[in-house]
Amino acid sequence: MFRRVLQSTAKLAAGAGALQLGAAGVALTDKQLGKKPEWYQNSVRSLEESLKKLGKLGYIESEEVLGAAEDVFNRVADLDNPHVLWRLGRTYAEKAENVHDHKKKVELLKKAVEYTNKAIQLEGATGISGAHKWYAISATRLLHADKKAVKDPKKTKEQVWAHLKRATELAPNDYYALQLLGAAYIEQKEYKDALTVLRKANELKPDFAPGLYYLGEALRLTKNNSEAVEVLKKALTVHSKNRYDRQAKSDAKKILVSKLKQKPEEVDPKDD
Repeated sequence: MFRRVLQSTAKLAAGAGALQLGAAGVALTDKQLGKKPEWYQNSVRSLEESLKKLGKLGYIESEEVLGAAEDVFNRVADLDNPHVLWRLGRTYAEKAENVHDHKKKVELLKKAVEYTNKAIQLEGATGISGAHKWYAISATRLLHADKKAVKDPKKTKEQVWAHLKRATELAPNDYYALQLLGAAYIEQKEYKDALTVLRKANELKPDFAPGLYYLGEALRLTKNNSEAVEVLKKALTVHSKNRYDRQAKSDAKKILVSKLKQKPEEVDPKDD
């Protein structure tokens, strides 16, 4: 197994020592890493683990994981490495979801927007899908939390749209990004485009409750009511892994009852 130690030079504090990150980027095998001091090994593994976990598609609710990521990423944030910066921004966005204090939530989301935007500025020609996706997520959540915290809400909405499109261009199989783009199309009342994007997301991840909810809603809005009922009922049967799944199932039930005239007793979400 090879580990890429980040480019540029910086210190990652670890116990009594500090990890010097090589100027040209160094690949370490397990054998080579094993020859390093214990604090060095722990620092590399901590950074590696957080990079891996915060690079996953799914949302993260674990405060332990987010706390560890915030700690290790902040120690190398001055490297201006876009792969670290967007993950640090994501960490703040995820942490904001666990915060009830409004002022603290807005503060975290502002940081999320700042770091994901900085990552985009540094991404290079190849682009980084995660940076664009998490900028869009962070900016959207900040708009919802406090519009006054955003200098130009209209421009920010346009930027969210553009970054979601870019995210799906860079990672066409990212079903989360596709679901978010589909939701954005619905908000813009571009229902046919929403349906196209959300069908693709569903093909990639057929048991994804938020994707099923938005697909069902797009079907309803394009007058495909029979299929909409089928898809929304399927959303209710999916096991909830996080708060977003639970919210999607709740929203699906509301649409089934209020818009598609299904009986409440026939559309109870599956117990998790």
